[in-house]
Amino acid sequence: MRLVNGNTDAGYVYLGVQNPPSDPHLGGGGTYIVTAMPFDTMGELLETLRNERNLQIRFFDPQSSGVSPSAFIEAVSPTPSPTANELHVPTEVKTDIDQLLKKQKA
Repeated sequence: MRLVNGNTDAGYVYLGVQNPPSDPHLGGGGTYIVTAMPFDTMGELLETLRNERNLQIRFFDPQSSGVSPSAFIEAVSPTPSPTANELHVPTEVKTDIDQLLKKQKA
């Protein structure tokens, strides 16, 4: 399974493969995460990907002898920006709403 952030690879999750990578690791010169999961966790993974918004895949390497690195897929709070369309509606609709709100304040 390929995970992307826009047009950039964020991670690869191998499901139920015969010889999966032994531990999560960074690939592509540290630009994406590679990990493996048992095939029986695919339903939970797909449910998370389908129902959650603003997900990130994160890599943690404790760099301690005998402790394996970990990979996490987790929900994060969106980072609003002044130009963000938090309503997730077409630009024309957002413009109309903004104009109505300005009229209401006046």
